[in-house]
Amino acid sequence: MQARQSAKGTLRARFGADATRNAVHGASCAADVEKAISLFFAEANFALERTFALIKPDGMDATLRRSIFEEIEKKRFQIISRKEIVLDKQGFMQLYAKHRGESYFPELLEFMTNRPVTALVLMRVSAVAVWRDVVGARTDLGALPRGKSLRGLYSKSRLRSVVHASETRSQAEQAIAFFFPELPMYPIPNAESINDYVFLKRATFGKTIELESSERDPVPPTLQILISKSLEALCAVKPQGLAAVSWLADWLEGNCRRYEGAKHLLIDSPEPPKRKLIRVQEGKEMPHVLQDSLPRPPFFVRIVGGPLSGKRTVGKKIADETGFLALSFKDLAAKEIAGKSALGQMLEQMAHVGETPSASVEARVWMSAFLENSENNRFVLSSSLLSVEYAKKVDRELGAAPAIVVFLDCPRDLLLSRGSQTNISGALPLEEKIDESLQQMTHIKDYYQRLGKVYVVDGSLSPEAIFQQVKHLFLPVVTYLLAAPGLPICEAAKNLEGERAQHVDLQSLLRDRARADTSLTHMLASGTAPPASVVCPLLVEKLKTLQNQGECFTVGSSTRKTCVERADSTLPPGGISDLYTPGDWIPAGEVVLPLGERSTFP
Repeated sequence: MQARQSAKGTLRARFGADATRNAVHGASCAADVEKAISLFFAEANFALERTFALIKPDGMDATLRRSIFEEIEKKRFQIISRKEIVLDKQGFMQLYAKHRGESYFPELLEFMTNRPVTALVLMRVSAVAVWRDVVGARTDLGALPRGKSLRGLYSKSRLRSVVHASETRSQAEQAIAFFFPELPMYPIPNAESINDYVFLKRATFGKTIELESSERDPVPPTLQILISKSLEALCAVKPQGLAAVSWLADWLEGNCRRYEGAKHLLIDSPEPPKRKLIRVQEGKEMPHVLQDSLPRPPFFVRIVGGPLSGKRTVGKKIADETGFLALSFKDLAAKEIAGKSALGQMLEQMAHVGETPSASVEARVWMSAFLENSENNRFVLSSSLLSVEYAKKVDRELGAAPAIVVFLDCPRDLLLSRGSQTNISGALPLEEKIDESLQQMTHIKDYYQRLGKVYVVDGSLSPEAIFQQVKHLFLPVVTYLLAAPGLPICEAAKNLEGERAQHVDLQSLLRDRARADTSLTHMLASGTAPPASVVCPLLVEKLKTLQNQGECFTVGSSTRKTCVERADSTLPPGGISDLYTPGDWIPAGEVVLPLGERSTFP
């Protein structure tokens, strides 16, 4: 065979006997693929389908829930949406109304509504049938040997069956519409189904659709129907270029007039969604917009380390020295619980049963703190990340990744020593808990290192010594724009505003101060350069204000060498580079960039 000579590793070369008995067949083009599918799979349906899944309270244990998600991934499901909730009676009845009247109904109600659950929308081909097969039937709960389904492997009884699965596609879509009202209908309804829905809405209460008179006024189309019909007409005509826009506008205007005198449905329209208009310059990156109405994406540093590595202490030290705001998940969770907020009640229930908060819950706690302190968009976060996937999910929920991850590399023996002096509660023994955490920390460090965000420090040092190693990461970086006297340095500084910098005019700052300082007024009038003791405090105050707002900034002016030298000690240490040349006058602009950014302009 030719395959044995030219393609020795192929299936035909390995298993084929001759040109006729060549083991396998493969379609040569897309048309042949479609033909073969229609021949052998005439009844098959390869359309994507959604289903609803619920991880019950007894499945919310971290290890068990991880196994469930691994099974979901193994079966090639896509998780369209997920949320952790505490079922109320209305939500419970949405899923289990058919069990009303059964002897076990009160026990099931109490079990399902007392602890958090995870609701999921899953998608794949034949999603409903495949998910029910993964979950398993209730017969899997019988005597050993059990089946290999989720219920067979993990369920304790017929009521405590770990997971819920919708039985039919219609049940799944009803549950999705109830628990995930923000998701659109799927599949997109066609014109016929929309007309049926509108007709159903017009049915008088107490009457059946069959009894409604067929001699009815024409139903005015909804906007969706009108647009659907307009696009169908547009596709039939197929105008080219901008002519398509004009044709569509004319069609909509002409057809809307047909229904101006018709009766309209008495259905309240939903509130329009809140949207943000973003102006993006050509060639610039699209900015991220948070759904929780933050004025700008959160700018934060994450402190990572094993248990008892001193994350909170280091975070507080950094905050005290740099003006960042230190946030601890443990403290914020306690605040939410004390405030009896909805999030706090969920956290309290989790703490009561020994449940570890999920990534989604942790992100909501951080987001609440970001919103509360939005005027200072610089945060140092300390929490215990459980895994790389957990860290990714938190970042994804926040809509931003940490600018820098400070990794506290603490020896295992030191952590064990600290643990022996501390009363730590938990299901795992201290040594096992530390070993598992250190293993996960290694993976987390590797993940963020690939993103270029990790800065490793010796975690056995004191907080003061650790801060001395990392302080340059948290302080402004200043690069001077050097130019000969008379050149338009201020104009050059203003041009940098297009490079994410904010222009600061020292002359304007001095003039504003001179209104309240007569000596400074005379000094400026005589052409005498103000001393560094006057200029630097004004500059530092302005830079700190901009830095708290998360801005980059450019300072354009002419300053004496003494002012530049003084600025090195007046601004936070490490904040300005010695990029000046000897001379009495130095026309300069300082470009101060935020954390993690390093740029030098010629």
